[in-house]
Amino acid sequence: MSVNPKPLIDSNVLIYGVDKESLYHEESLSVFREYLQKGCYLADLSLIEFFQVITDSKKTPKPCSPEEASQYIKHFINTPEIEVLKLIILDILNNPELNDDLKRYDITRYGIYDYLIASCMRINGIRHIVTFNDKDFQKYEWVEPVNPKTHLTNQTNTTNKTNQIK
Repeated sequence: MSVNPKPLIDSNVLIYGVDKESLYHEESLSVFREYLQKGCYLADLSLIEFFQVITDSKKTPKPCSPEEASQYIKHFINTPEIEVLKLIILDILNNPELNDDLKRYDITRYGIYDYLIASCMRINGIRHIVTFNDKDFQKYEWVEPVNPKTHLTNQTNTTNKTNQIK
């Protein structure tokens, strides 16, 4: 299977981008804009995670109303540079190889969500996921997490070195 050069954007990048109170708000907006120029993917499951967190006052200091969250999701879905991948859970759980991974990676509790997203990436030949929770995806050998904090720092350092050479 060929590797797709466009990354999948994790729900936390969307959440921090919308949550203006987040410490990662500016980094999320910056990296999201960068990847929008190149094109990117979202998993439909990530949109559900986004809705769940962004409307929860226990997880978000200033939660969105369900209507606001729905408007954001519609915007993501209707952005031409974003392709939303449909995660068909039964296809993953009925696939013997992917189902064996549940035991191999000791998937329990909320880990199922990251596993399903990683499996969606595997099925679609996507290697990179942009996420602040890079440790959650490092165990999957077919996934290369890109942490926006590290990514933006590396880009700034590269730009500074290039400017020094000129």
